[in-house]
Amino acid sequence: MLQNESIEARIACVLKALPIFLNEVPEKLTKEYLDINSDEAQKEQDQTIIGIYVINHEGADAMDPPAYVGIIIEGVQGLEDPADIPSACALLLGIIYVLNLSHPPDLKCTFKVLQKIVMEMDGASY
Repeated sequence: MLQNESIEARIACVLKALPIFLNEVPEKLTKEYLDINSDEAQKEQDQTIIGIYVINHEGADAMDPPAYVGIIIEGVQGLEDPADIPSACALLLGIIYVLNLSHPPDLKCTFKVLQKIVMEMDGASY
């Protein structure tokens, strides 16, 4: 991360680390695949309730931008090709809010932190 100083890369690192910090499984929020493993990716996406998937080029460096980012809702690709992981996460929060979906139980704490701290939507009136 020290080589890449873009704010998007830093936010993506924080978003990937948040479930780990909260003792949840990070692959439940963001799952990464190589572009050569499309069959494996499709099988796993069909079983995903809600999350973000990232497809990287084979042989790409960790600092390279992803080839493709998308959002999955109940096994269906809900939104295709947001700009990056932070944008996909913000759009995912918006989709959950607009469709009045409940947070996935495996990521309950992660989504509460994103909702209450990052988005400042704690339900309290000021």
